[in-house]
Amino acid sequence: MPSVRTLAGIFPLFPGPTHFSPRTGTPSTSVAEKGKGMRPRPWQILLICALLPPLFPGQARAAACDAMHRLWDLSGASGQEVTVPFVLARKTQAITPVSGMDFKLVWDPTLLAVDHFQAGESCYGQFGCFPNLFPDCNPAGCTWGTLPTGHSIIAVPKNLADWRDRGVLMMVHLGATDIPLNSAYLDGNGQVIGDDQVVFTATFTLQADIPPENPATVWMAGASFAQTSGFTLHESVTDIGGSRVIVLDDQPPASSPPYAEAGPQQNVSEGATVTLDGSTSCDRDNDLATVQWTQTAGPPVTLAGADTAAPWFTAPNVGHAGATAVFHLRVGDGAGNFSEDAVLVHIADVLLPADLTDDGILDLADAIVGLRAAAGLPAAGCNVAADLDGDGRGGVAEAAYVLEHLSQGGG
Repeated sequence: MPSVRTLAGIFPLFPGPTHFSPRTGTPSTSVAEKGKGMRPRPWQILLICALLPPLFPGQARAAACDAMHRLWDLSGASGQEVTVPFVLARKTQAITPVSGMDFKLVWDPTLLAVDHFQAGESCYGQFGCFPNLFPDCNPAGCTWGTLPTGHSIIAVPKNLADWRDRGVLMMVHLGATDIPLNSAYLDGNGQVIGDDQVVFTATFTLQADIPPENPATVWMAGASFAQTSGFTLHESVTDIGGSRVIVLDDQPPASSPPYAEAGPQQNVSEGATVTLDGSTSCDRDNDLATVQWTQTAGPPVTLAGADTAAPWFTAPNVGHAGATAVFHLRVGDGAGNFSEDAVLVHIADVLLPADLTDDGILDLADAIVGLRAAAGLPAAGCNVAADLDGDGRGGVAEAAYVLEHLSQGGG
């Protein structure tokens, strides 16, 4: 297995890129890139790609529970673009900064589509500075670039059009493996120190209306972080100052939080038996201890088996517009760590002919409402959507239908 130092021997002359002026087409080197060398030749790119799988073992790992981190929770209106930062920091300043990393991003493609990434900006003297957007696409295809530190960005798949529900990002310096990705760390108060804490930003386009109470989650899976001393860092994700921060530590955590997954959204009809699915929830320490479902919105239901992975309920009667029930799943491990997720269940109205009271059953109350409407008497709450004869109101036809139904033993 090649080490980081082995790569330094393979690429001693090509640690960084040469940029070109957007107007003149001539080479232009930013202040941050001066003295970093030339762009690697194609054969070198092929060689580094051949070496990457053993160099970054996390890429080959399956996106199992022991590698999943909730990275971003996104919400908003359909078609809206949402940009989120990838914030990286060491737990303490004493920890050696990382020199490379790779990880997988995973999301629900029915809710999100990745649009582009941005990593700092490049400056071209008198022409000013321009954001580094990746990939850089034109009619000839898409290419990936570099971070301001000179680290190459490599993506699998290369074309974002193929990033349907996941993709792998790798960031590695092709010539100087001791150049850190960033220098940010946490101080004694747990605050992030360092102007370079945001390694890049990701922009997603929402594919549907996503409410904040049930956001679309982007997960980070199978991550590996490289140091010149080896792959010894352990990552966790926490909320600091309103941002999700990937915190790197050289000591493994005593216990890792579990992973809650409440399953996909469901579309059902009133009266249907609905089973929620939290079966993919798990814990990397294999000590998942508690599972608890609660309803937080929508028409109330009786949830059977609320302390199991697969509770169920009968969808209640709803109005013509339907209704949405929201269920929260909270899982805990034996060390007092918890994780939560939510799922929406959309319940559609089922129109019952002649159900003028709109209560889901046919009874004498429906016949009475029909006869009152036919006689021109007040018929409060008459469900005109249950009209049978096309006159747009309840009446004799609906009352007769109900009485015939009841005479045959219906109810």
